[in-house]
Amino acid sequence: MAKVPADLTPPDPPPSAPAGRVKYAWFAGILEGHSGDNDRLRQTVAELNALGSIDADLELDGGQFSVLFDDLTLAGGAFAADLLDRLPRLLQEIVDAARDPARVTSTVRCTVVHEDGVVETLFAPVSGVMRGVSRPRRVKPEDLERAPAAAAVGNVSGMGPVRSTLIGALMLVAFAMLAWQSGFVERLTSVESSTLTVDNGPFGELLTAEIQPNWGNYRVLLRRGQSYPKDVAQQRQLEEQAATLAERSAVLMLTQGRHLYLRLISDTGETLAYYPVDTRPLLTSDEAPAVGHLPGRSIARSIQLSISPGG
Repeated sequence: MAKVPADLTPPDPPPSAPAGRVKYAWFAGILEGHSGDNDRLRQTVAELNALGSIDADLELDGGQFSVLFDDLTLAGGAFAADLLDRLPRLLQEIVDAARDPARVTSTVRCTVVHEDGVVETLFAPVSGVMRGVSRPRRVKPEDLERAPAAAAVGNVSGMGPVRSTLIGALMLVAFAMLAWQSGFVERLTSVESSTLTVDNGPFGELLTAEIQPNWGNYRVLLRRGQSYPKDVAQQRQLEEQAATLAERSAVLMLTQGRHLYLRLISDTGETLAYYPVDTRPLLTSDEAPAVGHLPGRSIARSIQLSISPGG
């Protein structure tokens, strides 16, 4: 039986992605590393600034480079819809131009305020490969303070290498702490959902599971499997055929619409997280899924279906 930490609690369902129009947005953060191909760095930063929504300042000093993103607030009309799709390629170009891409660090992020919520995206290289991870959240008071009418436009460009580097270093430390606390780092380095295996445990062929990526986390859809009982007679037959008490309990849980548990398991067998799933949607539909959510983790290896949080 896998170990379950005593303080482990199920995660809250993530908020849905905002669908309202973009009101305003801003970039911030710093990308830095050891200088390599400086001409390529200059050209790529020029391409970044040519996008129209980004003001990035490249500084080269003592074998180091830093690309500092001005946090100018952009009105919704000035924020290109496809910008976040184009940005990762240029950030990867900067990483590739470093002397050691694997040691490039980044706190570059974009905050987009919609009418009905906010989407934050962090861009950071993992082993030299640029990755982006987003999370939706509710609007906070500090977001409203950044509205174009209220924002004080601050520009750190032109401060000189010493002052800009100092500000960049402070931003790196502050945002690294924020990113760690908010779970951004875990989601950024989380394993791909397609690499996770599924262990149905005592539920066997009663259920099928589909794992979907969800803002760096995992969304799990459970549907009726080929052995799911179609009537009371099949239910009783499955109960009689159950080889273990756990298998019999699994049948009863599904036919009574009780909660089962999704457990995220590490390569050492530890339960990293669990989530209770309401199975009542399965009682009335062959197609409607029962939905669960699990947080992204870098050491996750499988998802298990269980009758309890601990096994």
